[in-house]
Amino acid sequence: LQSLRHAYAIDGSIWTFCLFATALAGVVALVWVMRGLARMMQRSREVNDDKMLARYQHTTLLALVLAVSSLAVTGAQYLDMPGQSFTEWYYHTLVQDAAPQAIAFGGLLVMIYLWKPSEDIRPLYNVAEDGEVIGLTEDTEAPTGKAAGMPAEPVQFVFDDDDDHPAGKNCVPP
Repeated sequence: LQSLRHAYAIDGSIWTFCLFATALAGVVALVWVMRGLARMMQRSREVNDDKMLARYQHTTLLALVLAVSSLAVTGAQYLDMPGQSFTEWYYHTLVQDAAPQAIAFGGLLVMIYLWKPSEDIRPLYNVAEDGEVIGLTEDTEAPTGKAAGMPAEPVQFVFDDDDDHPAGKNCVPP
């Protein structure tokens, strides 16, 4: 969005509207992530899993820090006006490239550290020694309905010059 602002002469009100639309999308994504984390923290409390609860709490803190950092960078980008002198390019490069990429890289590193594989991370489902999922009461790969009692018929492809009905006799004519 900021590159577009510097490439073309865009009125400030249009740029502000685009900025608010982008911010709204970010807020919706943040709410979605926070609700998911709150659900997982509640589940961890219910099963008394303090280690996973701590991981989810740290992940929530990271998400909030990243949201505030993004807001700060967006504010700095808003103050980076187009057409500034050559001496302002340091600030422009810092706001446009360095700060957002450093924040994203730092967030990724912290997320990798928080969720590194360990014995503490329990799956959401329990798996028995033989690989079967505990609590699964039916075969999910078994055929159901009509297919349960009927063997599969071989598929035959017919090539002819009848282009009016591409799906054969089962299609609805146009």
